[in-house]
Amino acid sequence: MEVSKTAVIIPNWNGWKDTIECLDSLKKAKSKDLFDVIVVDNNSTDDSIDRITEWGRTNYLNNFFLNIDINNKALVNIEEHNLILISNNINKGFAAALNKGAKYILSFSHYKYVWFLNNDTVVDEAAIIELINYAEMNNQLGMIGNLIMEYSDRNVVQCMGGSKYNILTSLNTPYMNGEKIIDVQGAKLSNKISYICGASMFMKTSTFHEVGYFNEDYFLYYEELDYTRRMNKKGYKIGFSSSSIIYHKGGSSAGSKSKYNTSKSSLSEYYSNLSALKFTKSFHPAIFPLFFINRYLMKIAYLLIKRNFTLIKSLNKAYYDFLTNKKLS
Repeated sequence: MEVSKTAVIIPNWNGWKDTIECLDSLKKAKSKDLFDVIVVDNNSTDDSIDRITEWGRTNYLNNFFLNIDINNKALVNIEEHNLILISNNINKGFAAALNKGAKYILSFSHYKYVWFLNNDTVVDEAAIIELINYAEMNNQLGMIGNLIMEYSDRNVVQCMGGSKYNILTSLNTPYMNGEKIIDVQGAKLSNKISYICGASMFMKTSTFHEVGYFNEDYFLYYEELDYTRRMNKKGYKIGFSSSSIIYHKGGSSAGSKSKYNTSKSSLSEYYSNLSALKFTKSFHPAIFPLFFINRYLMKIAYLLIKRNFTLIKSLNKAYYDFLTNKKLS
């Protein structure tokens, strides 16, 4: 009989408060015997390692393990450890952190599912069991999302499953954003979204193994859109469970603009532009020249109106780095 156990992979970078709040919510989840948690720290410069280690040892006692070398074939038996902390000695980005956790869990045969979960989320107690139930009933889906609510206002939808992406403007439109939860539960995806939100991506480990790792050419942003396109090429579709609910802050580490984080950082501006250029060059080369000019003009006009000269520097640097030396996937 196949064991429907799930590995929950959570990346952390200088965000131990968010990560611990996320871990607290997972510890309250139903059917805790159905999942293990792997936190991948991306070379944090704060005291994340110490804080998460302290939390793990307090809450999981002996079922906690720190600093696993995934290149060591003599791996710790994860079945005896419900929380694993892997620390990177270099920050290679969001995709690389997810991949490191995935590489570890793929060394074992008892994980049927993997749930890539942002650290700035809080999960409903039934979120994971609802994802598993939905996956079991929809075997054809490559990736599954859930109902993502605003952390600061838990009656308001941040997105249902994911977003629609416009390839010409590179604008993302989160599905059902701003709607009240009572008005949207039971809604169908159909063709309303282009990809599952990267804050919560649930899939079979066998599908992940077939499609491959996340593209590490994207340091931040566009990893999930790139992955969805690669899944589509193999015939997989996406879906979501409206019964599985999480609450997402958004922008806590990278500094992307959200209701929780009202100003955009230079880091976020730089990588959002660089990744948009990489993605479009890779998947839509025919429209890339138009996209290249159109995005820059739209961005520069907006930032000049806002008089945000710091972000203009980030925009220019992204374009310069793309043109001079950035390797495309």
